[in-house]
Amino acid sequence: MSVKDEDISFEILSAHHVELEELHLELMALSRENTRKLLALPQLKKLRIDEFEDVNDLLGSMVEMRGQDVVSLTCNENFWLYLIPNYFKNVRKVCIINEGVVEGIWTVKSFNKSLREFPSLVELYLEDITIWGTGDEFWDMIYSCPQLQLLYLNNHEIDDGFFEFSESTMDKALYQRQDPLVIHFLKSSHEELIFKLLSHSKLEISFNVLKDAYPNLYGGLLELEFTALKS
Repeated sequence: MSVKDEDISFEILSAHHVELEELHLELMALSRENTRKLLALPQLKKLRIDEFEDVNDLLGSMVEMRGQDVVSLTCNENFWLYLIPNYFKNVRKVCIINEGVVEGIWTVKSFNKSLREFPSLVELYLEDITIWGTGDEFWDMIYSCPQLQLLYLNNHEIDDGFFEFSESTMDKALYQRQDPLVIHFLKSSHEELIFKLLSHSKLEISFNVLKDAYPNLYGGLLELEFTALKS
């Protein structure tokens, strides 16, 4: 369901759509009272938000009211900036898509630091994103997120720098793990070289397409997934 008129739509939502599971907000503003009504919907599982001027206020209210219930975040690179510092501490899956990106907003150091703010993160999906200049920088990211279990690299532009790393850097990132890290490369043309160079007992490489694993999000949007409210 899509909401474009704040006052009228939320009166309807509160009265007739208590079982609503998915909602897309196409608004320029959202009052705190209507935010409360929205987040009180007991079956709400997925909320999609267009980027607007007061989105920081909205996210602050969401953190206060239901921050502990957010388990998944999908956003483009620009929206990622709104999520740092992170207050959604129970997020298990993060998807970041290079859609409408502003050049130069990311550095490897800041991204790795940001990932440490998601202590429950086990699944990371990156689409059309090439942030690492060398393989050592890539393995530093893996080291910064030791609880990560699944990494999806969709349409990742692999150049020679990606394979420039020391075995000690890779081993440092993987040795600390109890279970192997699974990396899915999607739309890659370097399968043979990846299998050859990314070989480790704590690493599993795949090129298979996983059903329902990939987000469908375009434009200046953020999508949050919630656990259902307890009755």
